[in-house]
Amino acid sequence: GDNAARTIELPFGFPFYSRLVTSIWITTNGLITIGHANPGGGNSQTTLNSYAAIAPLWDDLRTDGSAQPGEDIYMSRPSPDSIRFRWIAESLRPGSSNGDPVNFAVTLFENGNIVFHYGSGNRGVSPTVGLSRGTETFMQIVPSHSSTGGISLENAQTVMWSFPGADFTTFSDEWVNANI
Repeated sequence: GDNAARTIELPFGFPFYSRLVTSIWITTNGLITIGHANPGGGNSQTTLNSYAAIAPLWDDLRTDGSAQPGEDIYMSRPSPDSIRFRWIAESLRPGSSNGDPVNFAVTLFENGNIVFHYGSGNRGVSPTVGLSRGTETFMQIVPSHSSTGGISLENAQTVMWSFPGADFTTFSDEWVNANI
């Protein structure tokens, strides 16, 4: 599709900043959001900052074109503690009926780690690549992978996000009266 989003229930609680996420919104434009959908292809660092989001290659993409066979978003389980989403898509070019092939994936791990993978194609894209907590206080962009002009992420370096000590198994938002 084009500018479409779908909710996905995760097979495990995924720690993302200060929350334990059990479902996500995945979009045809290479953006994963938490809490609500943003199917639009209007990517920017400013816009990313307003969403709790994972952006492996957020750009104006479509998954129902003809630039390459099998265009869609695929989900797999590489291991019991991970889930992978893989885009076989194409970039949208103004005035053209089809774009260039785009191939990338993101793997979410039960411990909170995130890995961005890049394959063939991915030329002439203008992506926003990074993570956002969804507040003005924190957003992390990968400068070598983000551009407002056309860049190539063909077989680009994998990006791994690791959050040491991200153990939310004992997280509680209850107030405890300590009788002080």
